[in-house]
Amino acid sequence: AGLGRTGTNIAAYMMKHWGYSAIDSTAWLRVCRPGSVVGPQQQFVCDVQPMLFKEGDDMRRQQGGGSSSRGGRNGSGRGATQLALPGSISGDGGGGAAAQVDDGGVWGGGTPTN
Repeated sequence: AGLGRTGTNIAAYMMKHWGYSAIDSTAWLRVCRPGSVVGPQQQFVCDVQPMLFKEGDDMRRQQGGGSSSRGGRNGSGRGATQLALPGSISGDGGGGAAAQVDDGGVWGGGTPTN
């Protein structure tokens, strides 16, 4: 339960609001929940990507937040760093925005040290 329609909606949200590509959002979902977004759902996510990118850009423009939050149309946007786990490898020296916030023990005692 919660793999098909739920995963498709999460992928659509990630594409519109965070600028993830269809492939990146689907891959992230499959890491979190193996078996998410398969078959026709995967094709649907790929088909609606241009529409969701446009809607997200229009929404940000109306809110005065600029025209795009993506780092380009061929890769993942800012979401990849925003969702990095503490201590993960992200190319910026350790975890991006998530590593800068002490979660108060959600990960079992705060940010892990290696």
